[in-house]
Amino acid sequence: MFTDQEIRDIRTFIQSVNENLIPIDSQEAVVKDGNIWCADWWNIECCKCLIYGEDAYRLDPLPRVLKNNPLFEHNYHVTTAGYKLKMFELLREHKGFADTLLVCECGRGIDILLANMVQSWKKIYCYDHSGESIKQVIKYFKDRLGYPVEAVCSSSWSYPENHLNPKGYAGIDYKMVILANVTKVEPHHREQIKANSNLLGIFNGELLK
Repeated sequence: MFTDQEIRDIRTFIQSVNENLIPIDSQEAVVKDGNIWCADWWNIECCKCLIYGEDAYRLDPLPRVLKNNPLFEHNYHVTTAGYKLKMFELLREHKGFADTLLVCECGRGIDILLANMVQSWKKIYCYDHSGESIKQVIKYFKDRLGYPVEAVCSSSWSYPENHLNPKGYAGIDYKMVILANVTKVEPHHREQIKANSNLLGIFNGELLK
């Protein structure tokens, strides 16, 4: 699936997340009975599943914080990594459709990383409701890697009208690829994307039709 260089790039991303963990009280997290689960750890585990594949990932020794942690489950990471693998394949299939990318609820930016493996983008828009995640996306992808990223803190229900076009996705008159995996994109926004021939939506690893 991935080349040796792409695997190195994913490993470098994992290392960056590990070295720049967001405080638990500033990211999505669950704390219960002395156990913790958080978005940063999800990013790391999802990337590991991308690299190893499902079978090897399930056999890979867990880090100490996840051993016997009831808040962690392999199946969720296998499912979400599967969405991203299918997304990656669709991006390769439709390479060249557009030179502008939008990543919805980008988190730490795994989708940005994968999309840039397929092609270079003239502009990468992204948003997330977590301001701390957006800071890390800018730090890693814009400042460190030099990607043309425009990242803002926003929710899915307000992003298109407030940051792209007053008419939302319906008003976009240039080609754009939109990526969304496990997001809260509103149904009416999905309908706008489907109805606009300038837009190619890939949601949970499937073309939005």
